[in-house]
Amino acid sequence: MKSVGAALLAGCCVTSGATAQTVSWDAALVVDVATNASGGLEQGRSVLFKAHGGVTVDAEQLWGLSDLTIRGAAWASGGETFSDRYVGDWQTVSNIEAVDTARVAELWLEWAPSSSRFKLGVIDLNSEFDVNGAAAIFTNSAHGIGSEFSQIGLNGPSIYLVTGWGALAETTFDPGVIVAFGFFDGAQGDIDEPERALLDLSGDSTLAVGEVRVQEPMRITVGAWRHDGALSEMRHPALAEGAAAGAYAIAQTQIYRSDTAEWTAFARFGFAQPDRVVLAGYAGIGVRRDGYVFGLGGDESLGFAVAYASASGHWRESERMLGNATERAETAFEITYRVQATPNFAMQPSLHYIAAPSASARLDDALVIGVRFEAAVQSP
Repeated sequence: MKSVGAALLAGCCVTSGATAQTVSWDAALVVDVATNASGGLEQGRSVLFKAHGGVTVDAEQLWGLSDLTIRGAAWASGGETFSDRYVGDWQTVSNIEAVDTARVAELWLEWAPSSSRFKLGVIDLNSEFDVNGAAAIFTNSAHGIGSEFSQIGLNGPSIYLVTGWGALAETTFDPGVIVAFGFFDGAQGDIDEPERALLDLSGDSTLAVGEVRVQEPMRITVGAWRHDGALSEMRHPALAEGAAAGAYAIAQTQIYRSDTAEWTAFARFGFAQPDRVVLAGYAGIGVRRDGYVFGLGGDESLGFAVAYASASGHWRESERMLGNATERAETAFEITYRVQATPNFAMQPSLHYIAAPSASARLDDALVIGVRFEAAVQSP
C-alpha cells in the first residue's frame, strides 16, 4: 500500500512541474481511528485508511481538443475492519472502511460544450448522482449515498471502493435547472474476491439513474434508478432476483448566516422495491455550522445528523421464521466537529450512537468514538 501511495504522489508531482496550466493533480490520505465503547458485537478499536491520488488534463489547452477534460485517479484502502467486527451495523460508521486493496477510482473523458456535459469511462456514481454536499462533513457512509441506494448491485453501485464503467449526459436549463441521466455497469468488480483490482466489460447488468436538480431558492434533487440484474450486495434468501427500482429526494438550504458563521440544514428520503432488498427505505436529516465554532483556528465545522434505514417486510418475515427477532430499522446518530488546522491538514472527532444495529433485537445499541485525520495536497 505504501508503494502505491508513493507512486501516485511522485507521478503527480513530476507531471505538474512542466504543464501547470493544463495538468492538475491532487492527493489525499484519510486515517480513521474508531472505538466501539459499548454495545454492538463487541468492544474494540480499529485503524482504517484511504489514500487517493488523481491527475486531471485540460485537453483543450494541451492539445486543442475543444471542451474536453480527461481524468485518471486511483485509491487504496486498508486497515482492520470495524463495523463488521465490532458494531454489526448496516450503514457503516466510517465511510472509508473497505477491504485491503488498490484500484482504479476514475478514468474518464468529459466533453462539456455550452450548457451540456457528457462523460464516459470509469466513473464514481456518487460524484455525479445522489450528491448531498451539506452532508459531506459526516463520516457515516449513509450521508454520502443513501443506504437504500448503496446496497444495489452485487458489489454495490459504482462507488468507493469498487467503481465501474459508465456514461452520463447532463443539460442545464434556465434558471438553474439541471437534468442528468447515467448508465453504469450493474455488476462491477468480483463479488467473490472484492479486493481484486479488475475492470470487467462483460456487461451482465445495467444500473440506470436519472436526476432533476433545482438550484434556487433552495437546492432540491429528485432522482430515480433502475437495476436490471441480480441485486443486493446484502443478499438474503427471502429476496427475489430480477429488475428493481427506487427513488430519492434531497433538499439543502441555508437557514442562518452571520459575519462569522452560517448554518445549513438538509434532508434526504429514499425507497427501494421491498421484495428485492434488505433496506427498503431511508430518511436522513442534519444540520451543520461552518465558520467560527470554538475559535480553535482555521475553518471549523460542527454538525449533527440522523440516518434511519428501515428493513423490508420481506426480510423481517423471513428472519422471524428463522427465529431471529428484528426491529423495524437501524438508526445512526452522529455529532462531529472538523477543524482545518492548516491548508493541508484537518482533524475531526466524532461521536456515534447506533440504535438497533442491523435492525437486530439481539444487539445492544452501540456507542462509537471516532477521530479522523486528513492530509491533502494539490497542484498550485
